[in-house]
Amino acid sequence: MHLETGRLHDIIRSNSRQLERFSQLIYRGTQAPDHPVHPAIEETEYLKALFYRIHNNMGL
Repeated sequence: MHLETGRLHDIIRSNSRQLERFSQLIYRGTQAPDHPVHPAIEETEYLKALFYRIHNNMGL
């Protein structure tokens, strides 16, 4: 809950670069519709799921 989605994405991208890997976001999930996210209240987006495909090389 305390880690913003953008920050989590940045951490994953940064770490994959350090490992000389390419990360591709393939799915982003949040909580179910019965727990709506209110744009003005950050705390309402408390469940996050980011699924990545990690490639062995960066395609260079």
